[in-house]
Amino acid sequence: MARKYRIENRHEVDGYIVFIGNIEPISDRFQLRRLIVGMEAEGYPQEVPFDFVNEKMRLAEGFALGEHVHIAFALRGRSKIIQQGKKVWYPSNEVLSISKL
Repeated sequence: MARKYRIENRHEVDGYIVFIGNIEPISDRFQLRRLIVGMEAEGYPQEVPFDFVNEKMRLAEGFALGEHVHIAFALRGRSKIIQQGKKVWYPSNEVLSISKL
């Protein structure tokens, strides 16, 4: 059995909005909206996806492309067994809060 680690799972970044996706119904109890934020990390431009999940999707309202934002997020991940028993991992950055700079 894997060890369980308890960590403070809150991280923060600043960047500018590159893309705002539409609401995607994944199941009858799960909806997702993706926001892509541009930033520079270690001297290289990055475009990083952030996910608004279920009730947090309302936080994405009122933002526009090009706006500078501050995002607090939690690192999330899940796995799924697909064909021939192969395991695939899906990481995500789940938005906790967002504000304009």
